[in-house]
Amino acid sequence: LEYSVLFWGPAFLERVVGLPTAAAATGVAGFFVGVLAGRIALRLLAERFSPHTILLAAFAVGAAGFVFYWAVGTPWAAIAGITLLGLCVGPQYPLTMALGMGVAKSANDIA
Repeated sequence: LEYSVLFWGPAFLERVVGLPTAAAATGVAGFFVGVLAGRIALRLLAERFSPHTILLAAFAVGAAGFVFYWAVGTPWAAIAGITLLGLCVGPQYPLTMALGMGVAKSANDIA
C-alpha cells in the first residue's frame, strides 16, 4: 500500500487531478505527514484502546482517505485523502507485528 501511493500518487495528482508536476510531487508529501501523525497518535492511543480497535479504526480512516483521494477529484480533497491514507498506514506495521507476536505466544521468537 505504501509504495503504490508513493509511486502512483504523483502521476495521479498530475494527470487526473490536474496539479502541476511540482505541486503533485509535493502533494504526495502529505502521505509522510500522515504516517508520522499516525505513529505519534498510535503512541497515545495504544494506552487507551486495544490493538484490534486501533487497527480497525485505521482501516476506516484509510477507506475514507481513498474516497477523498479517488472520488472527489479536487486538489484539496486528493491531498487530504493522501494524508488520511498515511494515517491509515502509519500504525499498521507496529500493530500487526504486535498482534502477530501476541498470537504466537510462546513461539514469538519464531514469529
